[in-house]
Amino acid sequence: MPSGKVANVIVEKPKWKPPTEGHFKINTDAAINGSLGRVRIGIIIRDSAGHVMASSSQSLRSILSPQSAKVVAILRGLQLARDSGLWPCSIESDALSVVNLINLKVVPCAEIGLVIQDILSLVDKLYICEVSFVQRDANMATHWLAKFGLSSVSDLVWLENVPSCMSPFVLGNCPDPFVTFCFY
Repeated sequence: MPSGKVANVIVEKPKWKPPTEGHFKINTDAAINGSLGRVRIGIIIRDSAGHVMASSSQSLRSILSPQSAKVVAILRGLQLARDSGLWPCSIESDALSVVNLINLKVVPCAEIGLVIQDILSLVDKLYICEVSFVQRDANMATHWLAKFGLSSVSDLVWLENVPSCMSPFVLGNCPDPFVTFCFY
């Protein structure tokens, strides 16, 4: 390329990718408001067509580190999938260090160790295909669901739905934002 010229480069943000046919995908995240002392997690479980099968925004009772909150979010996501009968499934989180600990089956002697042990037990029981890292941009719907929950005092669960104010984020996470089947 001649000097002085700038190429037009379009960088697309990562998007949520559906699981394989007949499987479900769990996305989890956490949000912390230190000034209010609130920690919330968000969970969205979708099928291979992108339909939301279950979602939840839950409060954690104590102030946790971001890593601890994200570990608990993964555990609660697996529990929601189990309780809703939504498996086999895979799980995605934007917490790389947590995903690595789970995949390496490392149970650290730290506050997250017992939670990771519970996750590993559920992974074996629920036919979890994979636990993988996903960039925040591909996990935005769950991120915003966790943030949305910071204003609530109760735990919330929706089956085959998310709050109506969250639908733009769910649709925006889908590979094709013009496909309306990603949200009921």
